[in-house]
Amino acid sequence: MKIEVIKSYALFILVGLSLILTYNIWTYKPGFDVHYAEEERMYVPEDDFFLAGDTLSLEDVIIPSTIIFHDQGKFFGFQEANDLKNIYREIGRWTIYDFSTGDSTGPPKHKRQIEIRYPTPLPMTIVPRLFTFDKGLKNLPSWSFNRIFMTFDKKQTMLKLHFMSIDGKQQATATIQQAEKYELLLNYMENKKTLEEYIPFQAKSDWYIYIPSGSVKKAKKSFSVDVEALNRAPNKLINALFSDPSLVTRNLTKENIANYTDGRQQLQIDSQRLNMEFTNPSQTQVKDSLNSIELIERTVIDINEHKGWTGEFHLESIDTADQKITFLMYQNGEPILGSNRTTIEVERRKQDLFKYERPLFQISDLIVEEMTELPSGEKIIQLINQSQYNLKDIQDIRIGYHLKFQDRSSYIFTLEPAWFMKYNNTWVEIQSDEDLIYKEVS
Repeated sequence: MKIEVIKSYALFILVGLSLILTYNIWTYKPGFDVHYAEEERMYVPEDDFFLAGDTLSLEDVIIPSTIIFHDQGKFFGFQEANDLKNIYREIGRWTIYDFSTGDSTGPPKHKRQIEIRYPTPLPMTIVPRLFTFDKGLKNLPSWSFNRIFMTFDKKQTMLKLHFMSIDGKQQATATIQQAEKYELLLNYMENKKTLEEYIPFQAKSDWYIYIPSGSVKKAKKSFSVDVEALNRAPNKLINALFSDPSLVTRNLTKENIANYTDGRQQLQIDSQRLNMEFTNPSQTQVKDSLNSIELIERTVIDINEHKGWTGEFHLESIDTADQKITFLMYQNGEPILGSNRTTIEVERRKQDLFKYERPLFQISDLIVEEMTELPSGEKIIQLINQSQYNLKDIQDIRIGYHLKFQDRSSYIFTLEPAWFMKYNNTWVEIQSDEDLIYKEVS
């Protein structure tokens, strides 16, 4: 009798739990906390704040600016930018062994070696995110690097990696022991089918910049803008960036800039420049104490939340002092340097966004392209040496694109190839005339 009573009570409890669970399922709504107002807990569906972009990982946006093959005193780089990305990502999947750190007297000077360069210093703590190691790395050093050298050990048919500190006084070394990986990179070095010759430019006593030798042929391309995505962007950004979009009001300035505000935060949409700037003035006083890797991770997460990677963007610079990070727009692996409308810039204060600037347009269909010829690398070096520039302030020289709108009414723009140099942290175009007029990117 007692057993039957116990069974009845157990059945009653199970039925009750089932009813509660069913009710919770029926009344459940997804909890995207960042998109609720604290007071009203207003829910915003995903489709109303997602831009027409992608979500990316940290390793997706950290790409080298160049990979140089040193071969018997000559230098070579990839002809196609996408080949650089492909081999770099393949190297990132190879298993790396024997990681160790120590002092250094400078970069290796082997007759054959490969040099990987990044556009900005990276902390050593980020290395396990970029490469695959046979075991977890502990007690990583606090210094940063922007160059990795790969040398060939012929006797053991293996590769050795050298992560060089910025000052050249420290290094971390490791090995890639698979013979087929050794042969793959050696084949690049010997056949050079996808490589072209580069020449060195000595900007400092210990710093060489490598640029393509001879005349350079690049395509001038015209594209259309994704107008539908452009028109939807303002409302989606309001829903993504303001805690309560219902409180946001709009006014239009004489310059045709739309200002959106909830009385505390502000979003400016510039319909002429096709970009936006979001500011949170309440966060002006205290800066986050985020280190480099935290700053990158937090920013990638923030942009992922509204699928804001609306094109190809690579990490360009990190400023931990100002808590500022910049990503540069690329097209088919090549940088768009001739415009300040092609960067995503984020500043942080008090664990929150303080400023967020970005382009609103997305590159759509290729309309037409034609080949153009740029001055040779030798000519560019000659012009720089004859100019009034302080060579010590030249950080990099690259071929990139100018972005110019042909017809705003139909949203057609052109990417025109040109030579650029990074001078005191600013990309400037190198003019091909004898005066080498200093022309800042605008």
